[in-house]
Amino acid sequence: MDSPQLENGYTKIANEILEALSKYRIPGEQMQCLFFIIRKTYGWGKKEDEIPLSDFVEGTGINKQAVSRALKSLKDKNVITVIKKDNRINTTYGINKKYKTWKPLSKKITLSKKIMTVIKKDNGALSKKIIPPIYKKNSKETIKNKAEAEKVLGILNKLSGKNFRVNDTNLKNIKARLDENFTIDDCEKVLQLKLKDQYFIENPKYYNPETLFRPKNFEKYLNEKPKNNQSPTGTKYANIKTRVVNVD
Repeated sequence: MDSPQLENGYTKIANEILEALSKYRIPGEQMQCLFFIIRKTYGWGKKEDEIPLSDFVEGTGINKQAVSRALKSLKDKNVITVIKKDNRINTTYGINKKYKTWKPLSKKITLSKKIMTVIKKDNGALSKKIIPPIYKKNSKETIKNKAEAEKVLGILNKLSGKNFRVNDTNLKNIKARLDENFTIDDCEKVLQLKLKDQYFIENPKYYNPETLFRPKNFEKYLNEKPKNNQSPTGTKYANIKTRVVNVD
């Protein structure tokens, strides 16, 4: 069992710096690199030290690319000093004791229509793209719409004689239209209209959930007036015409 003791070594650091750090928000990987710098400098009674990137990798367990990004961010915030001497291979690092010169984190957040958006965020190093939260429908409504989408897919299969499987790919566009408050009757109307449409008769491959319920297509189809022209006669279209049925 580990039992750290002061006599095995300790790091002497001013309480004022620790208090400043406790008030300053630093992401995990940057904080790891900062603590490693403190250990390699104050831990050895030094203000600064030459530290190879490989030592950061070994001491923090972070990969080299992440270490480089973290050190750059700390430097940009003026939390550490970074000196590259011409005659030296490694870079010299130290903590900037003038904590009042550390660039402050400024973040102003406003709520509008229950959507959180970032209006101002100065600290690029700490920035994360904040995506407005998606307010999902309650579980009962989601289950209901999924069941209705499956019913619409069943209507499509019955009208066309095809056998589209009940899966996310085939239900996606149907459910999206139902989520927009279109009804099963609206969906069936579009299916009946397009089944008798000359273009779909000649191109039956497009009589599918993806095409029929695509956002730009569906509403346009729904608002079309039925055409007076009849489907061509003959054996080529005989099977399609007989599939126009009333669906319960």
